[in-house]
Amino acid sequence: RGHDWFRGNTKWIAIIIVVALVSTLTLHYRQRSTEENDRRLLADASKLEKLDEKVAFVRRNPQASSAVPLYLSAAREYLEGGKAEEALGLADDFIKHYPEHLLQGLAHLLKGYAHEELSQPKQAVEAYKKVLELEPLYATLAEEGLSRLKDR
Repeated sequence: RGHDWFRGNTKWIAIIIVVALVSTLTLHYRQRSTEENDRRLLADASKLEKLDEKVAFVRRNPQASSAVPLYLSAAREYLEGGKAEEALGLADDFIKHYPEHLLQGLAHLLKGYAHEELSQPKQAVEAYKKVLELEPLYATLAEEGLSRLKDR
């Protein structure tokens, strides 16, 4: 008597189980496909040597895990090459695409350097303060930037 509800609903329960299985298999396939794609992209990214190739890669694959180090290394290379606007664009893109990433502090530090190079002291101060808020590891570098901008 207590199982009457079950006997009357076995067809619906079977349908629910089938839907759950299909959903689980679909999710598993998507995850596997994503992992395979990430491995392929990582292999492609590891072959990149030229700055413009790295930038093109992150622009094509902004959410790929292999894009993470390329964003920041390309921004650093742009700064070293005197291309602060390009570095700023990459740092901003990284911050936008990876808001919770543990390298956010480094991205804001690069952003501060870029603003400093572009003679934008207010924006540089904001970026350095964000570094202090996010990542104590980079605090010394951010504090150095703030002290450089103290009188500007």
